[in-house]
Order: sequence, then C-alpha cells, then structure tokens
Amino acid sequence: GAAIGFGAQSLVKDLLAGIFIVFEDQYGVGDWVDIGEVSGEVERVGLRVTEIRDIHGTLWFVRNGEINEVGNASQDWAVALLDFAFAYDNDVEEVQDIILEVASEMRASDDWNKDMTADVDIWGMQHVSGEQFIIRASVKTVPNRQWAVSRELRKRCKAAFDVRNIGLMTATKINLAK
Repeated sequence: GAAIGFGAQSLVKDLLAGIFIVFEDQYGVGDWVDIGEVSGEVERVGLRVTEIRDIHGTLWFVRNGEINEVGNASQDWAVALLDFAFAYDNDVEEVQDIILEVASEMRASDDWNKDMTADVDIWGMQHVSGEQFIIRASVKTVPNRQWAVSRELRKRCKAAFDVRNIGLMTATKINLAK
C-alpha cells in the first residue's frame, strides 16, 4: 500500500506539472529548450513526460514533475551573439565598421531580412591581451534562427576581413641569429 501511495504521489506530481506546462505555454512542440542536463528540440509534450531530441539525435524522456526550470530559446525573439577575435595590431574602429557594414548588407538581403529583426549592435571590446582583442556583436532574430544568422554573419565577416587583410594572429618574428 505504501509503495502504491508513493508511486501515485509521483504520478500526480508529473500530471500536475504537465498541466501547468501546457496551460502556461512554457514550451511546445518545435521549441528549443534547456531542461537541466538536457538541451534540444521538444518533440512531444505529454501530461506526464516531455520528449526532447538533442543535437546528436538522442531522444530524452523527461518527467514533468522533475522539471524545476526551463530555458526556452524559441519564444518571442532570440539573439545571435558573436565574438570576433582579432590580432592586437588591427584597428578596433575599422573592424567594428566592417562588422556593421557586413551585417547591414546581410539584413538588407532577401534571404535574411525576415530572420534579422534589428540592426547589429556592437557591444564593444570584450577582452584585450598582448596578442589579440575580442569584439562582441549581437543581432536580434526571430526564434530558432539565431544560430543560422550567427553562422552566416561569421562567414560573411570572415570573407570581408580576408579582403582587407585583417587577421587573427599577429605575424611572428623569427630570430634566426643564435
């Protein structure tokens, strides 16, 4: 009797949590979520269990009563956050201008204007050392498109940096005289 009572208690906890997940629209099928150790796309939301497929294709079954917190990357809007590392001897203003120019061209294109909901925002220098500095930029996107926008913007920026001979590593001077 005690075992059945404890089992029923877990079942009721799972069912109530499932009802609130659905009622409060915390996440739904197709959303990309982080739930504890599991991160992936929601494939099914049941009253007792939520099924999440991770990036490797593994299907995870998470009991709703065990979910304490959820990060949902698919609701309302998202942000593509990019860090660009440059060799220390590059001009900060020049690389920021290139990022702004490339992002503006990308947003104006028919292929990307629906995904990018705002202009790029240059947050500035995130790190500086004797070898490199890092510039951080962000772009507001529609849900679930932040990763595609990040990849495309990185690709376009790299091409623009290559044309202008802006590199990551400084030239190493080798001392041949010993």
